[in-house]
Amino acid sequence: MRDLQSLEARAERFNPWNVLKHFWAEEKVNQWLNAIGPTTETLTNLFCLAPHPHAYQGKAYFALKYIESNEDYTSLTVMFMWIPHFDHPNSLRACTGPAAAPVMQFREDSVGGVVGLWHVPTQLPISTGDHIVLETSDPVNLPLPDSNLLELHWLLQRVAAMAGDAEPQDKTYETDDEDDGDSDVSSLSIPPKSTVPMSNSTGYLFPSVP
Repeated sequence: MRDLQSLEARAERFNPWNVLKHFWAEEKVNQWLNAIGPTTETLTNLFCLAPHPHAYQGKAYFALKYIESNEDYTSLTVMFMWIPHFDHPNSLRACTGPAAAPVMQFREDSVGGVVGLWHVPTQLPISTGDHIVLETSDPVNLPLPDSNLLELHWLLQRVAAMAGDAEPQDKTYETDDEDDGDSDVSSLSIPPKSTVPMSNSTGYLFPSVP
């Protein structure tokens, strides 16, 4: 989304922000635009994920829906959802909604395999509907993701999955044992029902695309 927020860029007919206004009210789109600001390189526009969730998020395999945050914004709850695999995205009608399938613990990939995320302490898979709680002790210097950007991310992740071109052939994922010193942006705690591993990869809600 880099360089797409300027007045010159938004004057173009097919600028993503103008396209969004065909589906949502201009007030809502402006709310999302103002949340991003002049640059995508902000703490409120990122969250940290372990390597495998980071890869799956980039392929639009799952989405996170904003649920609530506390008054001082030191705690934020999102709902995890596996996005169904569409076998024939080109045949989808324009009015098709990106609705979730029944609760899923695993998801088909683009080559006929199955992917999933596992909560090792409880030995349970992370399922659609599980709640994830993100926390920070310093909402000013180490803020949590912006709720408006989480809302837009939730919508566009599902649209991207329906488009069908967000799923390149899966390859064996090699993890990096070295921790990223800048990854400790906020702590992550999950209800006993499910969890996500602590992260060492950074995922942007809206990547900086040249």
